[in-house]
Amino acid sequence: MNGLWAVHLADGVLSPLWLLLGFAVSAVLFALAARNLPEEQIPRIGVSAAAMFVASSLVHIPIPPTSVHLLLNGLAGVLLGIRCVLAIAVVLLLQVLLLGHGGFTTWGINVSIQAIPALLGGWLFRKTAKAERFRHGGGRWVLVAGCVGAWLLALAVTVEVLTRMLWMRDRLTTMPWSAFLVCSPLGALTIVVASLFAAWGERRLEIAPLFPLGLALGGGCTLLTCLLNALVLLSQGEDWRMLAIVVLAAHLPVVAVEGLMLGFLVGFLQRVRPELLRLPASFAEHTDNHDTPARSS
Repeated sequence: MNGLWAVHLADGVLSPLWLLLGFAVSAVLFALAARNLPEEQIPRIGVSAAAMFVASSLVHIPIPPTSVHLLLNGLAGVLLGIRCVLAIAVVLLLQVLLLGHGGFTTWGINVSIQAIPALLGGWLFRKTAKAERFRHGGGRWVLVAGCVGAWLLALAVTVEVLTRMLWMRDRLTTMPWSAFLVCSPLGALTIVVASLFAAWGERRLEIAPLFPLGLALGGGCTLLTCLLNALVLLSQGEDWRMLAIVVLAAHLPVVAVEGLMLGFLVGFLQRVRPELLRLPASFAEHTDNHDTPARSS
């Protein structure tokens, strides 16, 4: 049963049409990723794949009655771009061979589910990393406050869904109490105040300029992966509805962890090895020089 809790679909779950679609999409992505592959990028792909495999195998977050693991596909997308498909494909194959997670027939759809958000995250990072508003302007506040507000609501949804569907055997036929966090003025005000306070605290701590962007993209890639996984399960009929909802809810805390990890990592690499983020080598000097007058003032 634990294998069904992970964000990789097992053999015997999907219809043949979905299996063929998964292999077709993953084959196209794999061909694009392997085309004109420079030899010097192979070690980076290998290191990223190793980090993803170790994180998914050893780093587990307990969510009773089971546990969930990290994905790090957002990290792969930021560091590797289109080449992240190669790392994700290798990791998922190793999980099937060594851990028995996922399946051979569902390998294609699992690659697609994780690679598409990773590619989107990598593309957004390249498009926005140099934007001043996301590093020092109002966009920084929006990213941090938005992420914190979404995670607070996600935490409430996780607790309620797992409690009602696993222990109370409630099929969510009544109004969820977590909805009142948004519908009621007091609940909505609490989330807004907490989100703004978190954004203010992040700015006061003077965390690296790219931290908010990594925070949003790391969590966003994981959330999109979980949503795609849930949608594929829901497409298989009513029998899989409960599992799709529970798996999605159980992985919402992982969204926060992945966002924090990618935020701190891109902030660190920005200062020491910006070329790993596919940014100009002068980018570290530019951001440090930009920060200096702001602090002195």
